[in-house]
Amino acid sequence: MVINKNVNCIAGIFWLDFFITLIFTSTIWGGCLKVIKRLQRKFPQLEQTKRRILFEFIFSMVTMAVITYILDIVFHFIFKDEGRPLFMVDNYLIGGVATAFVLSVYEGLYFFEKYQEALVTTEELKKSNLQSQFDSLKNQVNPHFLFNSLNTLASLIEEDKNASVKFVQKMSTVYRYLLQSNEKELTTIGKELEFIQSYIFMLKTRFDESLKVEIQIADEYKDYLVTPLTLQLLVENAVKHNVVSNENPLVIKIFVDDEKKLVVSNVLQRKTHLVKSNGVGLKNIMQRYELLGKRKVEVIVTEKRFEVKVPLMEAAVERR
Repeated sequence: MVINKNVNCIAGIFWLDFFITLIFTSTIWGGCLKVIKRLQRKFPQLEQTKRRILFEFIFSMVTMAVITYILDIVFHFIFKDEGRPLFMVDNYLIGGVATAFVLSVYEGLYFFEKYQEALVTTEELKKSNLQSQFDSLKNQVNPHFLFNSLNTLASLIEEDKNASVKFVQKMSTVYRYLLQSNEKELTTIGKELEFIQSYIFMLKTRFDESLKVEIQIADEYKDYLVTPLTLQLLVENAVKHNVVSNENPLVIKIFVDDEKKLVVSNVLQRKTHLVKSNGVGLKNIMQRYELLGKRKVEVIVTEKRFEVKVPLMEAAVERR
């Protein structure tokens, strides 16, 4: 009988302590949570984190101390016959630990949530900014191409009116592709090659055999991707800055190297006089690849050759 009484007594004390602890913990948790939520609304920004945590810690500890003090008084009067002291230091220690835990949990979750929101916002702004820059760069090509084509046409009209008619027809085909390409960030090598043939026709209408363009690209690369008008800009850049004459024919080679890079290479025979240029061509290509986050465009200049290597992208990779 004595054993059963002791067991019942121990069990009763256990459940009593559990009940008291539960009341302390839940009350402190609820009180501190209200304080934390209020301060999170008052200091919601990430840059206010230090200030928010400082105030949360101070006010949470004050809230914990007040709640613990009140509960100590309540339980003292409830269990005064049990010899329970009015102030129990352990309660404040346990309350402090509980408060720190509540604070760390909710502040950690809040910080992570705000950090994720900041990342999403930053990414959206970045994409918006990149798209704006990308569109701006693409739109630069329209007046650039039109200006140079009209100059070529003006020169051609004086030499051969019949040839100028054919030139205008090809020019309309080329300009149609240019307008369509402005709707895309990438296009296939195959489409670029079809387009560049029309553009080369326009150039050869004026330069005849003074300009030689050799294209050696295997069919296996026709579905690889590049930025639109890459070939046109590079060929135009070569013609603009180099001598093109019967005495010094300009030879331009277009091929894919072993590293799967599109290469446009020409004999270096710079013009002796400065060429008026708005700097769109090569710079445009380099900036577009930079904005797309791809590998950098390589420019190799030697005493005899000028070479530009543009990274190719596989269509399957871009669809992911």
